[in-house]
Amino acid sequence: MICEAFEPKEIEEAKYDFKEITILSIATSIDALAVGIMFAMLDTNIYFASFVIGIVALILSYLGVIIGNFYGIKHKEKAEITGGAILVLLGIKFLFA
Repeated sequence: MICEAFEPKEIEEAKYDFKEITILSIATSIDALAVGIMFAMLDTNIYFASFVIGIVALILSYLGVIIGNFYGIKHKEKAEITGGAILVLLGIKFLFA
């Protein structure tokens, strides 16, 4: 992501086919599967936890789109570098935590 920020790009519309969307959705759902298994082991109220997770995901996704549109349009290169740096830092944190 950081390297891509420095590459010249043409503006093109993102097009995904059914196979790519299916693979992306499966990859995204692996995290939810792990959380579900953890909730089963901890004897947690799954309905309440699912509700809270859904509301938080909705709010953060909405804020991400709003902030991304505002920040990304004005500072596209800096946004990609910042996003890449955050991902690298999260990876380092999870590696050593």
